[in-house]
Amino acid sequence: MNPYQAVLVRERNYARDIRLAATVSLVLVMAVFLLVKQPYVAPYAPRAGAIPIVLGRDIQIFETPKQTEPVRPKLPVADPNGVSVDPGVGQHNWNPLVDQPVAATEIPVVEFWAVQVKPRAVDLPMPVYPELARLAGIEGNVTTKALVDTSGMVIAVEVLKASGNSALDAAAVEAAKQCRFTPALQRDQKVRVWVAIPYSFRLH
Repeated sequence: MNPYQAVLVRERNYARDIRLAATVSLVLVMAVFLLVKQPYVAPYAPRAGAIPIVLGRDIQIFETPKQTEPVRPKLPVADPNGVSVDPGVGQHNWNPLVDQPVAATEIPVVEFWAVQVKPRAVDLPMPVYPELARLAGIEGNVTTKALVDTSGMVIAVEVLKASGNSALDAAAVEAAKQCRFTPALQRDQKVRVWVAIPYSFRLH
């Protein structure tokens, strides 16, 4: 057998040995998987009323705080004999001729994200494009910040993001003053809230 034939024989035997080794390995893995019983690991069950908190490799157990019912004030109940349980019911120490109602400026201003019922736009008039800006071909975006009163009317306007042109900013402020909204509610009470109103001035 010449050297060339010897090389061919070794390559043929090598390929045969590789296939045979792969087949034997696959058979052994399947046999181990089918015949060897897999260990069962029961899931961790924390104690009742406890929360497992994993810190790295360690597990610490912290007791959950007990929920307590909030104490609600008791309402005065009329006594069957005609005597009121609460002696302060029906009595007051204020003088209607002296005390004044709460001023409108003392109505709280709540953040827009915090109100339970957010104001909805009822009327959003378009701003009047300033003639000088139109002739000069000036465009821009203005974002106004409007304070919506408990009646839904806008009582104050500020420029939140200017356009870079005072005429466009002024037109956006005038348009925001004419907007109307539904009142915002917080705990079933009407409150004032700031809303953002964007305007876009485009010639085409």
